[in-house]
Amino acid sequence: MLQEGSNYVVDIAGNFNASRPSVSKHLRILPRILRRLPPTSTPLPRYGATPKPKFKKDGDRTLGHKSEEQMDQRVKEFFLLYERANSSSDVSAIGGLYADTFMFGGPNGVQAVKKEDFLKVIPKMKAHFSSMGLSETQLQTVEANPLDSKYVLAKVAWGMNFRNSSGSKHLEAFATYVLVRGHGDSLSIVFQIDHQDLASVIKEQQNTQQ
Repeated sequence: MLQEGSNYVVDIAGNFNASRPSVSKHLRILPRILRRLPPTSTPLPRYGATPKPKFKKDGDRTLGHKSEEQMDQRVKEFFLLYERANSSSDVSAIGGLYADTFMFGGPNGVQAVKKEDFLKVIPKMKAHFSSMGLSETQLQTVEANPLDSKYVLAKVAWGMNFRNSSGSKHLEAFATYVLVRGHGDSLSIVFQIDHQDLASVIKEQQNTQQ
Protein backbone atom coordinates (compact mmCIF):
# COMPACT_ATOMS: atom_id res chain seq x y z
CA MET A 1 0.00 0.00 0.00
CA LEU A 2 1.35 3.39 -0.98
CA GLN A 3 1.32 6.39 1.32
CA GLU A 4 1.32 9.71 -0.54
CA GLY A 5 1.97 12.37 2.09
CA SER A 6 -0.81 12.33 4.69
CA ASN A 7 -3.66 12.73 2.24
CA TYR A 8 -3.75 9.52 0.23
CA VAL A 9 -3.57 5.78 0.61
CA VAL A 10 -3.82 3.92 -2.69
CA ASP A 11 -3.34 0.41 -4.06
CA ILE A 12 -3.20 -0.80 -7.65
CA ALA A 13 -6.80 -2.03 -7.55
CA GLY A 14 -7.89 1.48 -6.56
CA ASN A 15 -7.94 1.51 -2.75
CA PHE A 16 -7.88 5.23 -2.05
CA ASN A 17 -8.27 7.50 0.95
CA ALA A 18 -8.61 11.26 0.42
CA SER A 19 -8.62 13.83 3.18
CA ARG A 20 -10.59 16.42 1.22
CA PRO A 21 -13.88 14.81 0.06
CA SER A 22 -16.15 16.58 -2.40
CA VAL A 23 -19.29 14.93 -3.74
CA SER A 24 -20.92 15.92 -7.03
CA LYS A 25 -24.69 16.09 -7.32
CA HIS A 26 -25.23 12.87 -9.20
CA LEU A 27 -23.37 10.86 -6.51
CA ARG A 28 -25.92 11.84 -3.87
CA ILE A 29 -28.55 9.51 -5.30
CA LEU A 30 -26.30 6.42 -5.28
CA PRO A 31 -27.31 5.16 -1.81
CA ARG A 32 -30.96 5.25 -2.93
CA ILE A 33 -30.09 3.37 -6.13
CA LEU A 34 -28.02 0.75 -4.32
CA ARG A 35 -30.82 0.12 -1.78
CA ARG A 36 -32.98 -1.01 -4.70
CA LEU A 37 -30.63 -3.85 -5.60
CA PRO A 38 -31.86 -7.34 -4.66
CA PRO A 39 -29.61 -9.32 -2.30
CA THR A 40 -27.29 -11.78 -4.00
CA SER A 41 -26.78 -15.35 -2.88
CA THR A 42 -23.65 -15.83 -5.01
CA PRO A 43 -20.45 -15.38 -2.97
CA LEU A 44 -17.36 -13.76 -4.45
CA PRO A 45 -14.82 -16.28 -5.78
CA ARG A 46 -11.86 -17.02 -3.55
CA TYR A 47 -8.28 -16.13 -4.36
CA GLY A 48 -6.53 -18.88 -6.27
CA ALA A 49 -9.47 -19.88 -8.46
CA THR A 50 -8.62 -18.77 -12.00
CA PRO A 51 -11.76 -18.10 -14.01
CA LYS A 52 -11.63 -18.27 -17.78
CA PRO A 53 -12.25 -14.94 -19.49
CA LYS A 54 -15.96 -14.72 -20.14
CA PHE A 55 -18.80 -12.28 -20.44
CA LYS A 56 -22.54 -12.57 -20.11
CA LYS A 57 -23.86 -14.96 -22.77
CA ASP A 58 -26.68 -14.17 -25.16
CA GLY A 59 -28.66 -17.09 -23.72
CA ASP A 60 -28.66 -15.46 -20.30
CA ARG A 61 -30.66 -12.49 -21.56
CA THR A 62 -34.37 -12.18 -22.15
CA LEU A 63 -35.04 -12.35 -25.89
CA GLY A 64 -35.81 -9.04 -27.48
CA HIS A 65 -33.75 -6.92 -25.06
CA LYS A 66 -31.45 -5.63 -27.76
CA SER A 67 -30.68 -2.44 -25.85
CA GLU A 68 -29.48 -4.46 -22.85
CA GLU A 69 -27.28 -6.56 -25.14
CA GLN A 70 -25.75 -3.42 -26.59
CA MET A 71 -25.14 -2.03 -23.11
CA ASP A 72 -23.44 -5.28 -22.02
CA GLN A 73 -21.09 -4.96 -24.97
CA ARG A 74 -20.47 -1.29 -24.20
CA VAL A 75 -19.59 -2.12 -20.58
CA LYS A 76 -17.26 -4.91 -21.71
CA GLU A 77 -15.48 -2.49 -24.07
CA PHE A 78 -15.27 0.09 -21.27
CA PHE A 79 -13.33 -2.26 -18.99
CA LEU A 80 -11.14 -3.56 -21.81
CA LEU A 81 -10.19 0.08 -22.36
CA TYR A 82 -9.45 0.33 -18.63
CA GLU A 83 -7.20 -2.74 -18.93
CA ARG A 84 -5.26 -1.24 -21.85
CA ALA A 85 -4.89 2.15 -20.16
CA ASN A 86 -3.62 0.53 -16.97
CA SER A 87 -1.22 -1.72 -18.86
CA SER A 88 0.30 1.22 -20.75
CA SER A 89 0.26 3.53 -17.68
CA ASP A 90 -1.82 6.01 -19.67
CA VAL A 91 -2.91 8.31 -16.85
CA SER A 92 -4.96 10.52 -19.17
CA ALA A 93 -6.92 7.54 -20.51
CA ILE A 94 -7.55 6.25 -16.98
CA GLY A 95 -8.82 9.68 -16.00
CA GLY A 96 -11.27 9.63 -18.89
CA LEU A 97 -12.99 6.62 -17.32
CA TYR A 98 -13.85 8.34 -14.02
CA ALA A 99 -16.27 11.12 -13.12
CA ASP A 100 -14.74 14.34 -11.83
CA THR A 101 -15.68 13.20 -8.32
CA PHE A 102 -16.40 9.57 -7.52
CA MET A 103 -17.09 7.45 -4.48
CA PHE A 104 -14.64 4.76 -3.44
CA GLY A 105 -15.44 1.92 -1.07
CA GLY A 106 -13.03 -0.64 0.28
CA PRO A 107 -12.19 -2.68 3.37
CA ASN A 108 -11.52 0.55 5.29
CA GLY A 109 -14.78 2.35 4.47
CA VAL A 110 -16.23 4.72 1.89
CA GLN A 111 -15.19 8.22 0.85
CA ALA A 112 -15.42 10.73 -1.98
CA VAL A 113 -12.37 11.14 -4.22
CA LYS A 114 -11.51 13.95 -6.62
CA LYS A 115 -10.31 12.63 -9.96
CA GLU A 116 -7.51 15.19 -10.11
CA ASP A 117 -6.17 13.94 -6.78
CA PHE A 118 -6.48 10.30 -7.83
CA LEU A 119 -4.55 10.85 -11.07
CA LYS A 120 -1.65 12.53 -9.27
CA VAL A 121 -0.79 9.36 -7.34
CA ILE A 122 -1.27 6.77 -10.10
CA PRO A 123 2.39 6.78 -11.33
CA LYS A 124 3.82 6.31 -7.83
CA MET A 125 1.09 3.79 -7.04
CA LYS A 126 2.01 1.64 -10.04
CA ALA A 127 5.74 1.93 -9.33
CA HIS A 128 5.17 0.83 -5.75
CA PHE A 129 3.23 -2.27 -6.69
CA SER A 130 5.65 -3.11 -9.46
CA SER A 131 8.39 -3.14 -6.83
CA MET A 132 6.27 -5.64 -4.87
CA GLY A 133 6.22 -8.00 -7.86
CA LEU A 134 2.90 -7.15 -9.52
CA SER A 135 3.65 -7.40 -13.23
CA GLU A 136 0.37 -7.54 -15.17
CA THR A 137 -3.35 -6.93 -14.73
CA GLN A 138 -5.94 -8.44 -17.08
CA LEU A 139 -9.70 -8.34 -17.28
CA GLN A 140 -11.23 -11.72 -16.41
CA THR A 141 -15.01 -11.37 -16.21
CA VAL A 142 -17.65 -8.64 -16.48
CA GLU A 143 -21.30 -8.83 -15.50
CA ALA A 144 -23.43 -5.76 -16.21
CA ASN A 145 -26.89 -5.01 -14.81
CA PRO A 146 -28.78 -1.75 -15.52
CA LEU A 147 -30.09 -0.03 -12.40
CA ASP A 148 -32.25 2.41 -14.34
CA SER A 149 -32.04 4.46 -17.53
CA LYS A 150 -28.95 6.31 -16.28
CA TYR A 151 -26.91 3.97 -14.04
CA VAL A 152 -25.34 0.55 -14.65
CA LEU A 153 -23.95 -1.86 -12.05
CA ALA A 154 -20.87 -3.84 -13.17
CA LYS A 155 -19.26 -6.72 -11.29
CA VAL A 156 -15.69 -7.21 -12.48
CA ALA A 157 -12.91 -9.73 -11.80
CA TRP A 158 -9.31 -8.69 -12.47
CA GLY A 159 -6.50 -11.23 -12.91
CA MET A 160 -3.06 -10.18 -11.70
CA ASN A 161 0.34 -11.83 -12.14
CA PHE A 162 2.64 -11.58 -9.16
CA ARG A 163 6.36 -12.45 -9.28
CA ASN A 164 9.00 -12.94 -6.63
CA SER A 165 12.27 -14.83 -6.16
CA SER A 166 10.49 -18.19 -5.93
CA GLY A 167 8.45 -17.85 -9.13
CA SER A 168 5.14 -16.40 -10.27
CA LYS A 169 1.57 -16.63 -9.00
CA HIS A 170 -1.84 -15.59 -10.28
CA LEU A 171 -4.13 -13.50 -8.08
CA GLU A 172 -7.69 -12.31 -8.54
CA ALA A 173 -9.17 -9.04 -7.34
CA PHE A 174 -12.92 -8.40 -7.42
CA ALA A 175 -14.59 -5.02 -7.69
CA THR A 176 -18.08 -3.60 -8.18
CA TYR A 177 -18.62 -0.40 -10.15
CA VAL A 178 -21.55 1.95 -10.68
CA LEU A 179 -21.30 3.61 -14.08
CA VAL A 180 -23.25 6.66 -15.21
CA ARG A 181 -24.27 7.10 -18.83
CA GLY A 182 -23.41 10.42 -20.41
CA HIS A 183 -23.78 11.99 -23.83
CA GLY A 184 -23.56 9.56 -26.73
CA ASP A 185 -23.91 6.61 -24.34
CA SER A 186 -20.49 7.32 -22.83
CA LEU A 187 -19.75 5.78 -19.44
CA SER A 188 -17.95 7.06 -16.33
CA ILE A 189 -17.21 5.45 -12.98
CA VAL A 190 -19.07 7.21 -10.15
CA PHE A 191 -18.76 4.48 -7.51
CA GLN A 192 -16.06 1.84 -7.13
CA ILE A 193 -16.04 -0.86 -4.44
CA ASP A 194 -12.92 -3.03 -4.05
CA HIS A 195 -13.66 -6.22 -2.17
CA GLN A 196 -10.08 -7.00 -1.12
CA ASP A 197 -7.04 -5.12 0.12
CA LEU A 198 -4.60 -6.07 -2.62
CA ALA A 199 -1.54 -4.91 -0.72
CA SER A 200 -2.37 -7.25 2.16
CA VAL A 201 -2.96 -10.14 -0.25
CA ILE A 202 0.42 -9.61 -1.93
CA LYS A 203 2.20 -9.47 1.42
CA GLU A 204 0.44 -12.66 2.51
CA GLN A 205 1.61 -14.40 -0.66
CA GLN A 206 5.15 -13.17 -0.07
CA ASN A 207 5.12 -14.54 3.47
CA THR A 208 3.74 -17.96 2.45
CA GLN A 209 6.39 -18.39 -0.26
CA GLN A 210 9.32 -17.57 1.99
